[in-house]
Amino acid sequence: MRRALILLVCLLAAAGGTYWWLQLRTPADTPAAARSGPPGRFARGGNAGDAIPVLVAAAETRDVPVYLEGLGTVQASATVTVKPMVDGPLVEVRFKEGQDVRAGDVLARIDPRVYQAALDGAVAKKKQDEATLANARLDMARYAKLAATAYTSAQQADTARSMVAQLEAQVQSDQAQIDNTRTQLSYTTIVAPIDGRVGFRQVDSGNIVHASDVAGLLVIGLINLYSASAATGSILATSVSRSS
Repeated sequence: MRRALILLVCLLAAAGGTYWWLQLRTPADTPAAARSGPPGRFARGGNAGDAIPVLVAAAETRDVPVYLEGLGTVQASATVTVKPMVDGPLVEVRFKEGQDVRAGDVLARIDPRVYQAALDGAVAKKKQDEATLANARLDMARYAKLAATAYTSAQQADTARSMVAQLEAQVQSDQAQIDNTRTQLSYTTIVAPIDGRVGFRQVDSGNIVHASDVAGLLVIGLINLYSASAATGSILATSVSRSS
């Protein structure tokens, strides 16, 4: 009787342990058939009832960067060697190697005093000739009246008219000289002829530069970069590159 009672207690304990294990086991131990329920039942570690977050955003159109990698070829579409147009001391250098410049940017300056003095002299010479011309026109008018009344010869009147014509030509020559010296003066300010990137500086400030110099002051290069892609073909991107 005592042995049967002990056996009954062991059976009850085994049954209780089996029931407890079935109730408290984890979802990882659940058979595949039991896990085939609705989505999200065992989300976040298998806790039933947890909801999956859903984010909503409005559809929009925007630019997105597209990068293509591949082999390409770089070539200069425009290369300009900047040289001085006049002789003189280089008093200022206003660019740095590798700097991007725009057409018209001031790059360097040559001492302008000699060319400014020449311009001032040409302007003064024109004023002097204009004064002489004004007096010659008065003389021509007087001789014309005298010749008309026979108080002087026609030759003197013709000579006066010839003198006026000569002085008018001289004034025109003076104006041409002014334009020339003004152009020479403008060459003392060296500007970039194109957009691009500055290369190596060939001459430093303080040197005497000449219009006949072969190397020039600097080189400006404009580079077109061609990038090839097997999927999209060739793409052209314009940029500037340092030129030697």
